[in-house]
Amino acid sequence: LADVTDSARRFGYDEYLVQAIAVDGIELWLVENNETGVRYAINFNEYLVLFGDEPVRGKPMLAGATGGVSTAPDPLDEPDPTAEAPGPASVPQAPDHDPSKDFKPASDTLGDIEREFRNPERIGELAFDVASNRPAFSENDAGDYTLIAYVTDGTAAIVMREGQLQTLGFSSGVIQNDEELKAFMGATTLVRQGESWSESVVRFLSSPYIRGLFIVVFLVAMFVEMLAPGVGLGGGVALIALGLLLAPPMILGMAGWWEIIAIGAGIVLLLMEAFVLPGFGVFGVLGLLTLFGGLLGTFIPAGGSFSAPSTQQDMLTGATTLLLSLVTASVLGWLIAKNMKSIPILESMILSGATGVNADPSGHTILKALAPYADDVVRIGDTGVTTTPLRPSGQADIEGELMTVYAGIGYIESGTAVRVTSVTAMRVDVEPIDGPNGEQENG
Repeated sequence: LADVTDSARRFGYDEYLVQAIAVDGIELWLVENNETGVRYAINFNEYLVLFGDEPVRGKPMLAGATGGVSTAPDPLDEPDPTAEAPGPASVPQAPDHDPSKDFKPASDTLGDIEREFRNPERIGELAFDVASNRPAFSENDAGDYTLIAYVTDGTAAIVMREGQLQTLGFSSGVIQNDEELKAFMGATTLVRQGESWSESVVRFLSSPYIRGLFIVVFLVAMFVEMLAPGVGLGGGVALIALGLLLAPPMILGMAGWWEIIAIGAGIVLLLMEAFVLPGFGVFGVLGLLTLFGGLLGTFIPAGGSFSAPSTQQDMLTGATTLLLSLVTASVLGWLIAKNMKSIPILESMILSGATGVNADPSGHTILKALAPYADDVVRIGDTGVTTTPLRPSGQADIEGELMTVYAGIGYIESGTAVRVTSVTAMRVDVEPIDGPNGEQENG
């Protein structure tokens, strides 16, 4: 409040209005001197001095706060003769202070703040070097001023739009085009700095629609990589999509290290759920929550307050984008799993490059472990022998069919007799066959 008041005095702005910018509880009217045309914001007491009647109120020029409490005194309230006056009379005076440089409160509601300005212990910190430019209104000025507007009812600190800034003396005009800008600056030439290619790319990549597309690509690629583990096309595409997803918000300051750590932790937890401890459980739930929490964080500017409307809008945009991306990725993942055999690029570039996976010369491939088993290729209880280590995925010969299988628990070495424990449209889980004496039974 001291800073804005000092600035107002130095540069000729109305110090009552700048006080109303800084704090609420200030009710003001705007008046104009009939001779000079100079305008001043006046409070309730000054209104009574100039016009002698109950102030004209109605709807104020500047919006108040819904549900806010107006500082306008109730005309039905009787004054309390024993109440302490809030003005300077109750404030300690420094022995050598200059009254013209005193802080002038815009409202009786600022009595406690005025005492702080007059506090001898803070007088050096809060003292003004410039005298107030406001006149001391008296009854002799009653006919010299015309009422212009009811400015604010005090229910909120004031916020002004372009036209209101002009009316209240904070703006000399609005520049509409380049010619007006050159005239205002006294310039003969004007060079407009256009958007660079890098800024255009970042703006394009930071669009919610493009980011939603990258999330879909990332999720689908992760799904494909999990179907056939190994560093293949799915893993590469997922990494590229994740990089394109995180780079723009990091450049714009909308993502920090915690979002990257959360996304990385979510991916690790999902991989553990898929390959180390199969079965949708704690790791899967935590992985999804952590992953989507990190992704949601990239939509929110760093340091944003969750109570701010802009931050809440960013959160809503992020949540909507994530939800639509998840639904889209789920549908695409189901279609890919359903039609894996008819997608040659996936079979040749992902499945054949996965750990322990090779095409079966007899015509059977890993796809039999991914497709629905309507033709009863494998059933729960079928037995076989692993042909590669299962860490946790690999190949096994199950009832004469070579296919990719997953170790239900731990790792299984090559040449181990195994039994099928689970058959789904996505995977076949097996476990070692141990005899009663700890020796392997023949499958």
